[in-house]
Amino acid sequence: MDHTLQSWHRRFQVRRTHRPDFALGHVVCADERQRAQLARSLAHFQLGESGSGAHLFAAARRLGGDHAVPALQLFVAEEQDHARWLGQAVTAMGGTLVARHWSAAAFVRLRHLGGARGEMLVLLLAEIVGAGYYRMLAAHAEDPGLRAMLAQIARDESVHLGFQVAWHRPAVQGLGRVQRRLLAGAVWLLFRLVCVVVLLQHGKALGITGGRWRWWRLTGRLFAHVVAALLRTPAPARTLSPAVAAAT
Repeated sequence: MDHTLQSWHRRFQVRRTHRPDFALGHVVCADERQRAQLARSLAHFQLGESGSGAHLFAAARRLGGDHAVPALQLFVAEEQDHARWLGQAVTAMGGTLVARHWSAAAFVRLRHLGGARGEMLVLLLAEIVGAGYYRMLAAHAEDPGLRAMLAQIARDESVHLGFQVAWHRPAVQGLGRVQRRLLAGAVWLLFRLVCVVVLLQHGKALGITGGRWRWWRLTGRLFAHVVAALLRTPAPARTLSPAVAAAT
């Protein structure tokens, strides 16, 4: 197993033994309309966090990345934790889970276009979007249990950004300088397209925090930190948690 991914595999193993759990009962929210908006938004994010990862693991093996699969499996297990927690939160808020939606279907199709690297790239953009979303909602959640759950997911997403950087760096560093800049520009356009979709679909929930455009700026700063980490020599630290904090 590649040394860097082997290190991440060990780190994820340790994290599996210290995972919290959240048993949410009735979620406190003074405004019933806002409760419904938030439950609806979280239900869509719950759908996005769901998935077995089977396609990703198969694509990684075809790429010759058997060494990466153990780390990827534990990475996906944490995403499945998020899906379970968010499902509990939606139910506790009296909301309804979503089985399918056009945006989730489009996201899956987009992930499957470019093999393991393309799928991880799309997941990277989703991690940046989610890191800003969960962090902002956690800062404004009235219910302490919901606030703790969202804060934990936000912390997980910041760790996942570090893992994604470790995954993508070898391929990015192998490109020429002009190629790297062109790639960064193309990915930025895709990222902002994703952000527009999120604003259209989740703007009301983000509005509860008073921060649609604050979220837009936050995700932009997170994207810039990730790109800088991918292009930087030598390799950055294995987590982007400080960058997430600085970008807030």
